[in-house]
Amino acid sequence: MSDVDRSDSAAKSLNSHSRSKEFVFFQNVFDESAAVEAVGSPSAGDRQHLLLGVTKEMLVAFLRYIKAFERNDDSSPPDWYDVAFPTADEGEVRAFFTGYEVCDHVRHFMTQSSWSSLSAVEVLMSQNAPGVAAAQVFLSHSQGEPISVTARGMGDAAFMLAIEDMTFFVDYACIRQFVEHDFRPAVVEDIVGEIGHTCLLLSPSKAPWSLQRAWCVYEISCTISTHAQLTALPALSTQENLEWDAACPHWEGPLLVKLEKCKARKERDRAWIVETIERTTGLQRANEIVSATTRSGVKNFIEWRNGLDEEAREAFVYQRSCSLAELQRGLGVATDVISIGRAATEFGFTVALLGTKFGFDIARGAIRVVGMIPGLGIIMGAIDKIVGAAQKVTEGSQSMAGGIVLGSIDVKLAGLSAAGTIIERSSFRCML
Repeated sequence: MSDVDRSDSAAKSLNSHSRSKEFVFFQNVFDESAAVEAVGSPSAGDRQHLLLGVTKEMLVAFLRYIKAFERNDDSSPPDWYDVAFPTADEGEVRAFFTGYEVCDHVRHFMTQSSWSSLSAVEVLMSQNAPGVAAAQVFLSHSQGEPISVTARGMGDAAFMLAIEDMTFFVDYACIRQFVEHDFRPAVVEDIVGEIGHTCLLLSPSKAPWSLQRAWCVYEISCTISTHAQLTALPALSTQENLEWDAACPHWEGPLLVKLEKCKARKERDRAWIVETIERTTGLQRANEIVSATTRSGVKNFIEWRNGLDEEAREAFVYQRSCSLAELQRGLGVATDVISIGRAATEFGFTVALLGTKFGFDIARGAIRVVGMIPGLGIIMGAIDKIVGAAQKVTEGSQSMAGGIVLGSIDVKLAGLSAAGTIIERSSFRCML
């Protein structure tokens, strides 16, 4: 794909989303041919570039620009994915790329743009992109989750911690994906400790993958050993959020970590992590500490969630839905479609009414012709009156039905208009 084709395609993709500062950046400023220098040293594991972070909005905008967010084609996860992550939400996985696929897309884009030795945030920072700065939070999560879950978790963290434009170290954008050992285990503890705050995303709710992945457990262990702050974030689905009272008891149960059973995409990483923890803390002790710390973090989240007043609860639920512009645009599309449907419905009832009238007129005409036969006039006249009465009832019923249906549609249109006004006045704002 040429630079022109990519730019046109990306612009069309981004045009379906809000004209935010991130959108404007990619539309008017971002240059795929720009020469970019490394932040800090270009060597693997350099601390300076690993301490950079990105906001959720910029991450989402970047991934949408390179077409690594929504699935806009018939693509599906790798063949091994369903076996490795059998509890994945099928609907989300069909609609959004998984983290592993996001990494592949990022690598492909960075290679095409001759930036294979850099991280995405280094490139974005060199072009003064909004939403790129020193990381305020280290995001620990499983790459098995759909990218939509990751983005919602980032939004939830920013809302919970009440930090506007919160910047996250998030692996997809902050690691030099093509540089081997850029995020080797020996570097992780320094980066986690320097950032000083880890957000652990627990997804899915029934059995969080992050507690079954060696990297995530190691990151939690580093958080504990460096005395960094830990915020646990259950990745609540929309339904769980709306039905929190029913979902809450599940999270009050035990969350157990067994590092010896954890997995990693690369066996050498898993072996190194297990060997390191066995040598320093001991697996059993590490399991106990990480499990207890995670449970404490979830308890804090539950207390925070239960302590929200009604307005704050609604804000937390709906801030993760979509941007203001996307909501307004969605309502506009819905209004247009329903208006078209109303016109078609009205036309259909008109045709049906004409058909009914035409059919009855033919029938009554035939009755009157038969009535002209000697001896049948009185009988056919009576039948004609009965059929005529039936015609009036039928036509009246159709008119009434049409009025009811069209009136119902008009109510829906009025409701959409009112919803648009409410949304416009609302302060809820988010990218997802």
